[in-house]
Amino acid sequence: MPEIKIGLIVNTATELKYQNFLMLSNALLKVGFHPVLILADSLSLLENKILASCHKISVPLDVGASIDEESFEKHEINDFDYIWVLAFGRRKNFLDIIEFLWMLEKYGRGEFINTVESLMYFNNKYILNFLPNFIKTPKTYASNDAEYLYEIVCTNNQESWILKPPAESMGRNVFILKNGDTNIKALIQMLTGNNEKSYCILQEFVSEIAEKGEKRVLIARGEIICSYTRTPQKDDHRTNLHQGSKPVVSELTEEEKNYCLDIANYFKEIGVNYIGLDMVFPYILEVNVVNPGGLNTIQEISGIDYSTDVVGKLIKNKI
Repeated sequence: MPEIKIGLIVNTATELKYQNFLMLSNALLKVGFHPVLILADSLSLLENKILASCHKISVPLDVGASIDEESFEKHEINDFDYIWVLAFGRRKNFLDIIEFLWMLEKYGRGEFINTVESLMYFNNKYILNFLPNFIKTPKTYASNDAEYLYEIVCTNNQESWILKPPAESMGRNVFILKNGDTNIKALIQMLTGNNEKSYCILQEFVSEIAEKGEKRVLIARGEIICSYTRTPQKDDHRTNLHQGSKPVVSELTEEEKNYCLDIANYFKEIGVNYIGLDMVFPYILEVNVVNPGGLNTIQEISGIDYSTDVVGKLIKNKI
């Protein structure tokens, strides 16, 4: 039986500090595969072939270890069975990387864990406004016009708003705006780049976060894998773990579970097979499609490693 080729597209292997990526790679090894690391910024075109710097993993990876990039070799990757995009490389190369990935998906033989279309359009927070009606999301606006966004704040009865960039992570540059705060205009001007016309998002603040916290739900090929709750600190409105939020083990209620399964089925049907939902029921605050974190967190707080469950669902009919 020919070897199944699974490529993991990553930023770098010189410093292995991302535990989520390590857990997935090691899980694939555990169930009998030898994943191949592919450096995102090395993607290139040779006639009708996509090439990249590759390194086959044969032993488990440890946090803090490194792989000498001189050990990577240029190979054609059109014949890989699975491509799992965990990173996009340098931000300035994003559109180039997306185009290479699109050609690889269209003309290569392999399956993308999440389609390139989803990686392109679900990697920002705009798409929440266009999800099916059964998925409840906060009222959201986006613009690069500071005056327009400021007018929305001033003319709505909403008590609090969240102001944030469209495609950042880890809670960076996320602000809460409260009616009567004299910093509102200045913060909006800052996030729109002070006349640089940068885009940002203005979103209705879901006040239940302070009381309930925010649940991260990991879903693989239409099935719920695990969940936990992130609660904000008293001196911070953000629930991001990188900003000091505390994770706790939590189960989904039956209503939450059925809701998430309906959402999971919708994404599965459009080729989005591995996601992390950020939820304050019934609101979905974000859909994470590129390397959604959480596996290492749930293992730390519960002692359970769900990484083999994830790869078992995603590498279908192969394990």
